[in-house]
Amino acid sequence: MKIEFLNKDTLVENLPKIIELYKSCFNNDLDETSFIWRYIKNPIDELLFVVAKEDEKIIASYSASPCLMISNGNTFKTAMSLNTMTHPNYRGKGLFVHLANTLYQYMSDNDYKMIWGFPNNISNRTFNRKLGWKTLYEVPTMKCDLRDKNIEDINASVVNDPRFKLDYSDLQNNSLNDVFVKKYESYLRWRYSDNPDNRYFQSAIEEDGRVVAYIIYKEHNELINIVDINFIEIKHAEKLIKYVINFAINIKKSSVTIWAPINTDFHILIEKESSYNDYPVRYLGAKLLNVINDEKDVLSYYNWFINAGDNNEY
Repeated sequence: MKIEFLNKDTLVENLPKIIELYKSCFNNDLDETSFIWRYIKNPIDELLFVVAKEDEKIIASYSASPCLMISNGNTFKTAMSLNTMTHPNYRGKGLFVHLANTLYQYMSDNDYKMIWGFPNNISNRTFNRKLGWKTLYEVPTMKCDLRDKNIEDINASVVNDPRFKLDYSDLQNNSLNDVFVKKYESYLRWRYSDNPDNRYFQSAIEEDGRVVAYIIYKEHNELINIVDINFIEIKHAEKLIKYVINFAINIKKSSVTIWAPINTDFHILIEKESSYNDYPVRYLGAKLLNVINDEKDVLSYYNWFINAGDNNEY
């Protein structure tokens, strides 16, 4: 058996073997379009994908999606943990843990500061006990019931910018809390406009030629999921939340969902809209790979501003 790191060229070359592994693991076909979008078209031109091979057959893999994060105004490289796959014939041999530690060492050597993500209830204990992760929080989904809601006048000029061609620079270092994914135009375009799996709506408030707040949302059955929001002032966030609620009422949706960090004015704003904690609840976990020179604790959820759209499931 040999361990091999794939680059973007060798990933494409090995795609038939990855498809075969996926089929054996999940008894389903891999969506090649989504796979290429996630791994090849990421605006950060680095690939974090490690595989185990036996007789040139891929028997296990582990991967992560690179992204920039900001803490206390400092930008650094991180990655969101993604798919783990082990062929049924090779399970129970510690391949996942071995591949993960191999990838983490590679990331550490290449100046990645942290690996983070959203383990499920099965994998969370493995990430914690065997890989040194810390569970930061169990993030609830806040739900706003629309049955007793009426259309409100938001008294704001809201624009739509589906291709993110406006100036978002004022928002790239702005967050309620100190630790958050850096959102810049090419990242937002890749994550939402070019996403092959979901159709997202985007609305923004612009002042003096620059975006001061945006909100991104999508339809899901009878719901509207707000998956991303960023703003400079809470008043702009309130207007965009009301704008999406109005949108949802107009198209006869039953509720609106969102993530909102606790102990913030934003969480109070969401509560004010008659929202309450609901399912699903997601684990948020992380592991430091290199020292981050920052007086803030990056492994404390109270310093994070995480959006549902930071999770690849949304």
